[in-house]
Amino acid sequence: MKSKSIKQTKILVLSIHPAPYRDPLFNELSSIKNLELIVYNYFENDRGHSFWELSPPKYNQKTLTYPIHISKKYFHIGIIPVLFSKYDYIVIPGWSHYTSIFAIVFSLLFMKKIIMQTDNILERRNNKFSYTLKRYLLRKFSFLWIPGIASEQFHSTTYGIESEKIIKGAYALDEKTINEIHTSNLIIREENRLKYGISNKSLVFLMVANFTPNRNHKLLFETFFEFQKENSNSYLVAIGDGPEKGEIERFCIKHDVRNYSILSNVKYLDLPKYYAMSDVYVHFGSEPYSTAIAIASITGKPIISSKSVGATFDYLVNEETGLLIQNVGSKVDWLSAFESLNEEKIKSYSQKSLELSSRLSIHHYLEDFLIKLDIPYHK
Repeated sequence: MKSKSIKQTKILVLSIHPAPYRDPLFNELSSIKNLELIVYNYFENDRGHSFWELSPPKYNQKTLTYPIHISKKYFHIGIIPVLFSKYDYIVIPGWSHYTSIFAIVFSLLFMKKIIMQTDNILERRNNKFSYTLKRYLLRKFSFLWIPGIASEQFHSTTYGIESEKIIKGAYALDEKTINEIHTSNLIIREENRLKYGISNKSLVFLMVANFTPNRNHKLLFETFFEFQKENSNSYLVAIGDGPEKGEIERFCIKHDVRNYSILSNVKYLDLPKYYAMSDVYVHFGSEPYSTAIAIASITGKPIISSKSVGATFDYLVNEETGLLIQNVGSKVDWLSAFESLNEEKIKSYSQKSLELSSRLSIHHYLEDFLIKLDIPYHK
């Protein structure tokens, strides 16, 4: 008796560039026997994070040819023959480049199955034409591939997208590698702390985010400055760069803020070392998601943040995995959260943070992707 042949599913993926929050899932998908993943990047690397010094992805990938720069965006002429190739689904990365817009129009005209990779980017609802057009397009796509719960809620309430068309896990991380590096650095935690003059008994806060207005570093440092007055053994590590960095450094000099480090250009695989050095992860700002919060959960750190950060919808359960700030602009609320911490709470939050992240592993998101696309899992 002849064995049944397994249907091969071809997925054409358009991606902005290789990234540590996409590559792990692409690696997993490319290893599935009955799935062919064809990845074309708009750019060879992430120019904004070249200091990450990432290794080349394991999956096969190419860069689209003949890019044309038009008003801060790009159109790749090389996309045209790629779109005419054979595939079952096409993944398109948002609306940010003309290449994506062209791929959307082409795919709709030729009735291709579109998986739109997007996030909960807020738009001006007073632009009725833009909103109506986007709502129409989103409802025409086969699936939306999004980071997590915040984005799911956004697209459901704003555009009426049904949960059946939502695939979560667009920013899945390699938790195995992160955990291995974190664990190896926990062994030398005291030694690493000493390099920065941090006592092994210090309560260390960590925030990883670029110094831009929406990250709210000024409030972070103001809160830490107040907290430190009664907690002289505390320490703050802020990793990132950006236009607000100079203002923060001047604030620290003016107010004689002590026990802090501002670090720039940290390699991606060095980040778990700083999580190992820290006790609590904080995010004072706002952004659609935050892989830094995901890493905090993977490494078992209590999280203090607000619903202004999309990843908190997935990883922050108030008074279980950390503390949820209701009024993001209130220094009093942040300070109160800092002051409520003790050794017992930190230990409890840490354990529950680890437990939660284990339920949101890359294999969880891989399974969700394959189930939604009705692809059998044959590795």
